[in-house]
Amino acid sequence: MTEETARPRLLLADDTKVVRVSGSRILSEDFDVVLAEHGEEAWDLVRSDASIQAVFTDLSMPYLDGFGLLERIRQDEDERISHLPVIILTGDESDETRADALKRGATDFVTKPFNKIDLTARAKAHTANTRKARELAEVTTIDPVTRLGNKQFFLDKLRQDRAFTLRHGQALSLLRMDIGNIRDIAAQAGKETALQLLKQVGSVLRTTIREEDTAARIGTGQFATILPACDEEGAERIVARLQQVLSAANTRLAAKQQALNIAIAVATPSAEPDAGLETILAALDKRMPEKIGSGIQIVGAPKPKSAVRKPAKAATDKPAITLEQALALIASGKARLVLPHLPALLKRILPLLRLVNGKQRAVLKDYLGRGE
Repeated sequence: MTEETARPRLLLADDTKVVRVSGSRILSEDFDVVLAEHGEEAWDLVRSDASIQAVFTDLSMPYLDGFGLLERIRQDEDERISHLPVIILTGDESDETRADALKRGATDFVTKPFNKIDLTARAKAHTANTRKARELAEVTTIDPVTRLGNKQFFLDKLRQDRAFTLRHGQALSLLRMDIGNIRDIAAQAGKETALQLLKQVGSVLRTTIREEDTAARIGTGQFATILPACDEEGAERIVARLQQVLSAANTRLAAKQQALNIAIAVATPSAEPDAGLETILAALDKRMPEKIGSGIQIVGAPKPKSAVRKPAKAATDKPAITLEQALALIASGKARLVLPHLPALLKRILPLLRLVNGKQRAVLKDYLGRGE
């Protein structure tokens, strides 16, 4: 079944088996229904299953009740979760209880025992709204929290910049920055505090990078930046500047018990012209530790120059651009861009030159003499 034809997925949470069975029987005619016996199980499903489009939940459940589940959903910093419709399954709850649920962010109510028409109509209406909201989010390129680009914008821009730099033999680097404790801050200080911190980090990133760079928020506490015309050393300078600014901000945040744990890593795709973007991004992702320690740290950083610096001859063993790219640059009047790669390119064609002899050597000498 394709994504376009898949039925909308709903979560139904209730500790009474009869309610789960009857609700699932009614809804399964039009929806893919997943069931939970209590709030903790429902919360695990909400976090792990991005295809859930609406949540139907009882209020009285063990481990985590409906109020607790509703609060966790509304306070989550992931908008996919915080914007989910939450429909409360009510029995004989008082008006005060319903008012409390609305105050905490409930979307709608359905009275038990279920009426098939009413339950199905509510489910269709709320899943349709979720689908439209997600479709709109997919075509939007701006992250609403930080006003940086979003993940889709980042990937599209990266493909463009990668193609351009390969074609013109220019350097390109990527910067990845993850905040390891943003969820903990949201749980302890509140969602609004966490969102404000994300905005501050986005602002620091925007003002620290160069005008030609592209920054984006690609996950809850994850940021990425494209650094065109920037080699590894240039990227290290940007990272050092970013680390300095973030460390100063962290000193102020520490007084409020809101210091951020941030890991920063860099990759240089232009140094690996044959590697696909998926491979490069996956390698960069693997550099980020599962648990980020306190403060601002650089992970997967290059070794000190004294330990990794290669002799100039060894550095030219493999050209950063292909022969075809070099010829295209020369033909378009950009021969200066080829000059840094010339030693490696000449070494690449050395086997061809060794085949030249006799009359062919004279022809080659004539060509060189005429500058052709």
